[in-house]
Amino acid sequence: MIAIPQQVIAHRGISASAPENTLSAFKLAKQHGIEWVEFDVSLSLDRECVIFHDDDLDRCSNLSGPLAQQSLAALKQGDFGSWFAPEYAGETILELKSLIQWLQTNDMHFNLEIKVDPNIAWEPLVENIAATLPQTSWLREHCLVSSFHPAALLAFSRLREDVPLGILLDEPMQHWQDWAEGVNASTVNCNYDHLTTAFANDVVDAGYQLLVYTVNTPEQFETALSLHATAVFSDNPERLMQP
Repeated sequence: MIAIPQQVIAHRGISASAPENTLSAFKLAKQHGIEWVEFDVSLSLDRECVIFHDDDLDRCSNLSGPLAQQSLAALKQGDFGSWFAPEYAGETILELKSLIQWLQTNDMHFNLEIKVDPNIAWEPLVENIAATLPQTSWLREHCLVSSFHPAALLAFSRLREDVPLGILLDEPMQHWQDWAEGVNASTVNCNYDHLTTAFANDVVDAGYQLLVYTVNTPEQFETALSLHATAVFSDNPERLMQP
């Protein structure tokens, strides 16, 4: 079981106020006293781990096409901020190893999502993430790794038995508990839109921590907590923390 210090987690950083999955979004979380951030890890053409959500680059950069077809050097030439607002022009893509160093320096907790691209093999991504994460007591206390992809999460669990894991569900699925038990999961991360009282009770009764995404209003936050959620992922977590 992993200790979760707050009831809010910054989803891709404070992504309502800064470009998602960028250092600016994570720094903003730190400035607002958010101790826990979530981000996605994908793999470049030359098998470098980078922080990015989509399979394609078009939505969140001035580049286009599949991320997996671009080298790290090519990705570094892109602008990952101006799509959001002019003041973020020149924001560069983050490498996982650089972000881990920043998180450790700032003593931040994090949920790393293994972002599997259905068009390419996922094994190199899992292997590179496992190799990049430091084998330290700090990491074991500050890191949660999750994925929607059962095989990828199982493979990661075998490479890094020391890292707490969470299974990611878009909606309640049959045999979810078999998956959770198979990877020795600490958390079940579920979509707020598909969360039911019965499923929430099943998760908590089975001894797992329930994390809920994406929760952006006080009303949703209250509902999630009433269903015994340990914490929620939010694009604007600082607003949910306001008294």
